[in-house]
Amino acid sequence: MAAADNGHRAQGRSLDANERDQARMAILALMSQGPLERLGMREAAAAAGLSLATLYKYFGGKEGLPGAVLAPDLEMLIGAMDKASRMAVGVKARLQGVLDALCSFAQTHADAARALWLHLPPSTWDSADPDWRAQRLRIVSHILRNGQRDGSVRTDLDGACLAFLVLGAADRWIEIALADPETEPPAGARLFASLWPLVAA
Repeated sequence: MAAADNGHRAQGRSLDANERDQARMAILALMSQGPLERLGMREAAAAAGLSLATLYKYFGGKEGLPGAVLAPDLEMLIGAMDKASRMAVGVKARLQGVLDALCSFAQTHADAARALWLHLPPSTWDSADPDWRAQRLRIVSHILRNGQRDGSVRTDLDGACLAFLVLGAADRWIEIALADPETEPPAGARLFASLWPLVAA
């Protein structure tokens, strides 16, 4: 099978940046509809308007497909969270800004959000170093540790443990909203108001 994959990569046609992004978005739309294990590579190639050879050339095999397809979205998400953390002043404002960025991403990047929160298992990212979850954790942990130093955040738990709690609750909030179209879209301000009492000193 590996030899066939190498052949596919070698024979695929060349795509310009626009064609590659259109193909990526088509595959992402498929990934947003159900579990990755149900997505076939031939189905992905057909949806993207690519030969199987070209799909392998640009997006790799099935294991690497999520990372290749979602890379621009994840870069945007981490960039937005990082910027929100750096631009706001004060621990509370920084944490709310980061949660705003997370919720905004879930609303404005619906296909990526549905794939990430509803259909891709955490094990998808085990080989990524550091993966998007670790980068989110780094940002939120840094904010909460600053809060522990200035006395605004509780100190009975490590900052990383508190960050796990915050992000776990945020992920569940977003997951529920994405799974039920009748649910109000997640909003950073409401999420912050719910979570701040859990971490405040």
